[in-house]
Amino acid sequence: MSCLDSFHIMIVSQYFSIIDDFISLEFVCKKCQNNMEKFHNNPVQINTKTIKYFPNIETLNLWTKKDENFGNDIFDINTSKSDKIDFFQINVWFAVDYTFMQNNKNTNILCKNVIYTREDRQKYGDTIPRNIKIIGANCYYGSEFTSFVIPNSVTLLQEACFCECRNLKEVHISDFILSLPPKCFFYNESLLEIILPSTMKSIGDECCCGCTSLSCVDIPSCVSVIGKCAFNRCLNVKSVVVRRGDCIIEDNCFEMCCSLTSVSLQSSISCIGKSCFGNCNSLSVITLPKCLKYIPNSCFFKCGNLIEIEIPNGITKLCKSCFYECEKLVRVVLPQSIKEIDCGAFVFCSSLKGLEIPHNVTKVGDSCCFNCLSLRILIPSTLKSIGVNSFTNCDFVEYENKCCIS
Repeated sequence: MSCLDSFHIMIVSQYFSIIDDFISLEFVCKKCQNNMEKFHNNPVQINTKTIKYFPNIETLNLWTKKDENFGNDIFDINTSKSDKIDFFQINVWFAVDYTFMQNNKNTNILCKNVIYTREDRQKYGDTIPRNIKIIGANCYYGSEFTSFVIPNSVTLLQEACFCECRNLKEVHISDFILSLPPKCFFYNESLLEIILPSTMKSIGDECCCGCTSLSCVDIPSCVSVIGKCAFNRCLNVKSVVVRRGDCIIEDNCFEMCCSLTSVSLQSSISCIGKSCFGNCNSLSVITLPKCLKYIPNSCFFKCGNLIEIEIPNGITKLCKSCFYECEKLVRVVLPQSIKEIDCGAFVFCSSLKGLEIPHNVTKVGDSCCFNCLSLRILIPSTLKSIGVNSFTNCDFVEYENKCCIS
């Protein structure tokens, strides 16, 4: 504090979060005394007891609906109270709808965080008015427009705000929107392209699920989470690029992207969700990230055109049904780091011919290679436990030392 003059001490104190910090500051040194007298608004929540610390207050800041309003009932401006304190201006920082703002436009109430709700849209139209910060949940649900520009004033989208806009072909998202909420563009069947700003940080569950005209997905490097089913059933998506190395790709993210042929993942990605690429029937080749620790349940479930896959060194487990019914899968290269192959990992992989079980694997789950009709395999003596029907209906199975296996 010794390096700051009284003016800059005031500037710093604007970032305090509770009244106790302001009171404590008064006792630090002489320069800090009477700091609260310099404020013409309350930088923190106040009540009938603490308002005395800001004797020169002219503007009242309301941070939540429960804040003391000193007789200024902003939700019923026609109500008058005998103990009311008049202010030059009242800043409302908590979220209110556009109708509320319109009802108070000729008063001393200034709304700082305005939501454009579904009811507002039905009353005022599709065009977003100036100063709107939030597009509300289901706001444009089922709307008929073909294009939409989200203005720069908007910083937040709420759940399903553009859900089932089946004629929407293009949407422009501003750089000020940092996340897409769950079901944001859910089943927008005509949406051809979605350009995500480089500032985007997260994509919610089912965000673009069922966008059947979408042809490519390019995830910017700032996105750290892609939610469950985010691009599920995007039947026309042909390529996926995920640019961030520590991005979390959650369950069923690209499931049933039937046209998907190209997937580019950063080598440092360490986790992908269950059924992430399940039923991607056109996917023939994929390079898995080198930092993956396991192949999750049903990850490539029914990827009928997957021909060959190399499992990176470092992966310790193949989880349940991870390559279930990959009918054209011919060859799988397993690294020495693999320790366990779970139930049904290669069940119904009828074309699988090459599979060498590493010596570190001690357990193979039930039906692991059931009905792998083309598979000729040597079971190493290091394998101690084999599940029921693990190699039933395989072309040829030979054991190094069958008596050691339970």
